[in-house]
Amino acid sequence: MNTKYLSYLFKNRKVAIIFFFILYLAICLTPYISGNTYANINDSSYINSLFGVILGIGFAMSVMLTYILPVILFSFVHSKKSVDLYFALPVKRKDQLITNILFAFVIAFGYFLISSLIGFIILGLKHISIIGYLIILLYVAAFLLAMICINSLLFIVANNSFDGIVMIASYTGLALIVYFALWNYMSTMIAGYGGALDADLAIYISPLSMGISTFSTLLNKYINNSEYNRIINILYLIIPFILGAVACYGLYRHFVLRKTERAEQVSNEFFAYPFVIHFYALLCLLILSFEAVQSGFLNVFIFYLIILFIYIVATFVYRRKISVKPIYLIFFALATILTLLFSSLSWKTKAFGMAENYRLDESKNLVYEAYYYGEELFGEETHVSINVKIPTSNLKEYQEVIDIFEAKRHQAIEEYYANEEKESKYYYSQLYVSHLDNRNRTDKNYSYTLNDTYTIDELKIIDKYGDVEIDDYSDGELYTLEEYLKKKGN
Repeated sequence: MNTKYLSYLFKNRKVAIIFFFILYLAICLTPYISGNTYANINDSSYINSLFGVILGIGFAMSVMLTYILPVILFSFVHSKKSVDLYFALPVKRKDQLITNILFAFVIAFGYFLISSLIGFIILGLKHISIIGYLIILLYVAAFLLAMICINSLLFIVANNSFDGIVMIASYTGLALIVYFALWNYMSTMIAGYGGALDADLAIYISPLSMGISTFSTLLNKYINNSEYNRIINILYLIIPFILGAVACYGLYRHFVLRKTERAEQVSNEFFAYPFVIHFYALLCLLILSFEAVQSGFLNVFIFYLIILFIYIVATFVYRRKISVKPIYLIFFALATILTLLFSSLSWKTKAFGMAENYRLDESKNLVYEAYYYGEELFGEETHVSINVKIPTSNLKEYQEVIDIFEAKRHQAIEEYYANEEKESKYYYSQLYVSHLDNRNRTDKNYSYTLNDTYTIDELKIIDKYGDVEIDDYSDGELYTLEEYLKKKGN
């Protein structure tokens, strides 16, 4: 670090630093100003909640600064005039790098520290856990420093400012498209899958998401005293700092060892456009291949052309000239073929066996729900609803009814992958399988469309273990199975 250079950075930007700090402080303390704090000054729960909001607002704005400050501080490396000037200063590049990172950290964390400390003092020390507040401060400081290093690297891995901003945006959005690809795979390739996707795989490549999740958990644990979400994911805690350490090495390579002639040139570093363009293209083709296998290639052919067009335009932006290289077309063709082969194999193997790889005792309760219009049994103006709740500790006692629903489930899975046009019928039959915890919160659920309904014998067995109700639209009455069968003379 160079103290003179650090002093220059503060003096040169002191007006902006003061102005934005006042703005930052005003936004942070808005909940306190607008809240009825005086009337609730002795309400510990209210004070903690209000302080939690102040910390949350400050954290969000400081994270935003970790994206903005690197662009401002390192923009000179992307200008031919500025880079020669800055690198000619009597300050070692390593010292310039460390000083810039330190300056950004002092601003991002300093704003948060002062604003939260003011909130901590005015809201009353007796209501808020000092230890909890210090733990949050320590985490926020480490996370902001990691994010500054990561975003600084993403910005300077490119060779001009526009490309640097694109790199920051692209890598920030990487987890989103990975999540979207995973969600599409699960919902398309796994018959009946209707639960919330475990997003860990996507989140692990997003330090921003892991940081927000960890901060939220710490806030609930130490400030809001919430009973839920109090377990800290250790990987969410560690991975951002590992990525920050890797970013430090990348900064050394791309800043300290940087060639000045890179300024304003094509951003052809591997982890710049070459990786970003091809990775995004591959994921888009993968997502499209799921639909192509399910509904037919010709039905989505126009979308392949759209992706190809966007891919080629992206290469124009990258190369800064309009020219189509054969290698790009070869990559697109190979990626299309490989993703289609993967999706086709996945479809034929029922998502590599995942469609039928489930347990009945995944949670405290297993719930089967079914709805259909009972045209074949009771007439087309009737609607049948079924509900059976089974404690998973007594599955053997319910085996008779479980066998009925599981037979329907396996039938629905086979019909899903057969993907054939079925003869039109009046009824619409749906089966839902849910896993509930003790608070009746859904852990996982499945949804299947059937091409037939239930026999009267099956309904009688189901009715012994749960509820079978028939809504007769002809008279507007709701009947139990026994009442409706008596009405029909069965």
